[in-house]
Amino acid sequence: VIFFVNLLCLLQIEAKNIPSGAVASPPAAKSLPLRRRIFKSKKLGIKVGCGSIQRKNVAVRSSARPSQAPLPLYASTIDVTRNDLYGSDSTEGMTRVIDALEKACIEISTALARVNIDRRTGDQGDINIQGEKQKKIDVYANELIKRKLFESGVVGAIASEEEDDIVLPSNHSVEKGPIYAVAFDPLDGSSNIDCSVPTGTIFSIYQIPEEQRDSLDSTNNPFLSPVTSIIASGYVMYSSATSLVLSFGKGTHILSLDPDTRKFVLTGANMRVPNRGPYYSLNEGRYFDWPNGLRNYISDVKQGKGTWGKKYSSRYVCSLVADVHRTILYGGWAGNPRPHLRLLFEAAPLSFILDQAGGKGSDGNRPILSYTPDTLHQRLPVFLGSSEDIEELESYGDVQQGKANYEA
Repeated sequence: VIFFVNLLCLLQIEAKNIPSGAVASPPAAKSLPLRRRIFKSKKLGIKVGCGSIQRKNVAVRSSARPSQAPLPLYASTIDVTRNDLYGSDSTEGMTRVIDALEKACIEISTALARVNIDRRTGDQGDINIQGEKQKKIDVYANELIKRKLFESGVVGAIASEEEDDIVLPSNHSVEKGPIYAVAFDPLDGSSNIDCSVPTGTIFSIYQIPEEQRDSLDSTNNPFLSPVTSIIASGYVMYSSATSLVLSFGKGTHILSLDPDTRKFVLTGANMRVPNRGPYYSLNEGRYFDWPNGLRNYISDVKQGKGTWGKKYSSRYVCSLVADVHRTILYGGWAGNPRPHLRLLFEAAPLSFILDQAGGKGSDGNRPILSYTPDTLHQRLPVFLGSSEDIEELESYGDVQQGKANYEA
């Protein structure tokens, strides 16, 4: 009975969509027999009813201009880029930047799967600008991303967490037309590499003004501008699945690496962070170093005494990309109350992504997206997550911990 009701509904809907006097000519996408189409609709989470056909939250629909078609499920990274930049004069150049980052991250994903086999575990022996020991895989990822970006021919400057200063192209020419600056953390959470905990690559992209392109250096730095000048941001998480989370300022999309084709495909468009979530994520082992406002907040939400009334649980991977990825999907927040995370390489790009998904990034007092970097490696406290959870945390005041160094 259900099958015949759905069949009748589909026929009614198709009849309504045929203009008066037009000849019904089903498009290629609807060439499947109706029975198979109904089955496929159920499989994709499509609700079939006599009034309309609606996808559930798995729907892949773009927030782009009305003249554009919805993004299809399993669209490529390049298709997503072109869709969100539809009509922009930066489409071609940005497509090449994203393609370079995609290829680099796919190679990093492969290298991480072989990190023990290829003996890339352990320290390289050098200390980076952050005062941290560089892992072998850190150096590999950093050099790979730099090379791929400069080979694109449209990147005029990069900034890396592993580099003291900005890096300009030396052996690669930069083409005429729009050029870009890319900031990135090549391998966030790399201290966890040896025990196979999830890690990630974080990046943000800026367009270099025409008048600045021929005079870039440490003093004429394209990255020391308001973080609101970011035009695209993303991260790749390397875990049981490799995920690319990407935003061009028109929503936040999730793509997954297909292990067969070695390409990223769209698996979730216009993701929305829940307004609240029952999880907080930070190193609770530092509880006795926290300021009173943060202690009081954590104590209240754990007991269900917060505004929401639910008892919160702790979820902490100690890999920022992994903690933020879970937060985007399930809500809550992740962060660090001490001035430890980097504005340019972690806080700003992740805040951009969350903002586009309805979430929020804060230092505990003010939005991350209100900052203008003072230095390339500026650090600050960071809280990233559900908008209502972040606002409640801020309301406690005194949630920023002072600077502290820990051995582990």
